[in-house]
Amino acid sequence: MTINSFHKKLVAGCGPERLGNSWVEKTRTECAIKCLTRSYSYGNESTYAAYFNTYKQFADAQAACRCLGGHLFVAKTVAKFDLFRYIVNSTGYVWIGLNDIQVEGKFVWVDDGQEIDPVVKTTIFATYQPDNWLGYSNCAYGSIWGGSFVLDDAPCDNWAVVVCEKPACT
Repeated sequence: MTINSFHKKLVAGCGPERLGNSWVEKTRTECAIKCLTRSYSYGNESTYAAYFNTYKQFADAQAACRCLGGHLFVAKTVAKFDLFRYIVNSTGYVWIGLNDIQVEGKFVWVDDGQEIDPVVKTTIFATYQPDNWLGYSNCAYGSIWGGSFVLDDAPCDNWAVVVCEKPACT
């Protein structure tokens, strides 16, 4: 089995994409390979990440990351959030693995359910965010706000780009 056919099987069944099939298949394969081979360093630690240039709703984004053996990107420190900014390098909307689906106002990380540190929350969210706009904005995403890439909360059924992470590729 070639590496490309292995990775195509690895990410098969992750759900339909909004873009054409031939482009999606190529992108999935490239992302799987990138996830397994691209390491990013931040502080004294490193992580493996894959950027999907396609849009998904939050739950589908998390499911796609699970297909790669990971989860949506988690940034528990400001240094790790700076790494997220670097990987994204975009002005679009990008999901991050943080939500308050279970308890309104208690934002937790998808990897372990740990609540976001209050100092980190104040630093990485936009001013006056999160605000639970519309009464059901429970998922965090990054975007350019006032000239800076910061987080905001949005309805989980919105569409955003996906960044997956896994601490170690085995």
